[in-house]
Order: sequence, then C-alpha cells, then structure tokens
Amino acid sequence: MYGWQYQDGPGGWGIFMLLLMVLFWGLLVWGIVASVRHYSNARAGQFPQHSSAGAALDELRLRYAKGEIDDEEFERRRANLEKGSKPPS
Repeated sequence: MYGWQYQDGPGGWGIFMLLLMVLFWGLLVWGIVASVRHYSNARAGQFPQHSSAGAALDELRLRYAKGEIDDEEFERRRANLEKGSKPPS
C-alpha cells in the first residue's frame, strides 16, 4: 500500500458543501444589491415613506376622523407637519 487513498469521495458532505456555497454566494449578492439600492435611494433624496412626520400625519387624520379635533385645528397642525417634513432648500 502507498498510504491512505481517497476512494470513497466526500460522501454526504458534498451536497452540504454545495448548499453552503450557494447560500454564501446568494447572501453576498443579496447584500451587494441591498446596499446599492439603499445608497442610491439616499443619494437621490428618496427616503422611506414611513417617516415620523408621516406617522404623525396619520395620527392627526385619525384624531380628526374620530372627532377629537375640529377643522381649524386639523388644518393648522397639518400645515405645521407638512412644513416641517420638507427638506431645506
């Protein structure tokens, strides 16, 4: 004999290693795509729609619909929220 010989192949590890490799490359590509989308949206000035001003405006609309505030109060607060949510020029 010339020492230990590799005759049986990797056995069940071959499929496991293949799945790990596909998972690794898939996660790597997904991470790159997600990063590019995030940074390109940030550079274009497109930020997520659910900002704190948007949530506050939704809450204001809900209070108005329930009758907790009147028309004048709703319009005043809405104008303040929309004025504060616009980016400075």
